[in-house]
Amino acid sequence: MVRAIAHRGYSARYPENTLLAFEKAIEAGADYIETDIRLSRDGIIVCCHDANLERIAGDPRNIAEMNLNELRAISLPQGQHVPTLNELLNQSAGRARILLDIKIDARAILPQVFRELRHAGVDADVTLGIRYLKHMDAYGSQMHPVRVLGLVANYDDVHAFLERGAFAIRVWEEDLTSELQHAVKEWGRQIWITAGLRSRGEKAGEINRQRVAALIARGIDGIILNDPTLVTRLRLDTIQKISNTQNA
Repeated sequence: MVRAIAHRGYSARYPENTLLAFEKAIEAGADYIETDIRLSRDGIIVCCHDANLERIAGDPRNIAEMNLNELRAISLPQGQHVPTLNELLNQSAGRARILLDIKIDARAILPQVFRELRHAGVDADVTLGIRYLKHMDAYGSQMHPVRVLGLVANYDDVHAFLERGAFAIRVWEEDLTSELQHAVKEWGRQIWITAGLRSRGEKAGEINRQRVAALIARGIDGIILNDPTLVTRLRLDTIQKISNTQNA
């Protein structure tokens, strides 16, 4: 069954990349919580997409220039704050897997990521999103069980990512072609789609039920989307139809 990957948590209804959005995604049945990670000035891994808080909190300061206490003092909608990776790991343990989209140089953050995952005992439940081959090489130089999703910046690099061990390749919804899908499947690997038709001005994660159904029909393995219920409800509908057929 296709995996529901909650983009920045249940960000269609709740403040993105917050513990509330993560919790609501888990309650909605998401298989993965996708979040973005950065480093604060005092070296704490935090969950935030942008380099600064201008868009989500009206604060133009860069995350890399603030310590955790300063970040905690900034209020986000619905009483939320910028969470740490450790908080997310504790919240999701045994309930959902995690996809970490590394927003800074992976070589600067990977050793600390691995330490935190080992300490939390969740290595097998976390997938790393890596964009560049030089960062894949840094990943490959360390011993750990964490899997990699190739968030390839250039589709010409797909083969190289697969050679280096990526278990799945991320493709933007409108970029999916039969040729690309076939090439990845020939390796026995997975295709994950980031929803959103950028040519129509849609933001990452935007999609409707009909397009989700079409992707499922094409045999896609995972969909990164803002409303995970678009996948989980279709999945339940399919299970119910199979059950009804078997009982008829």
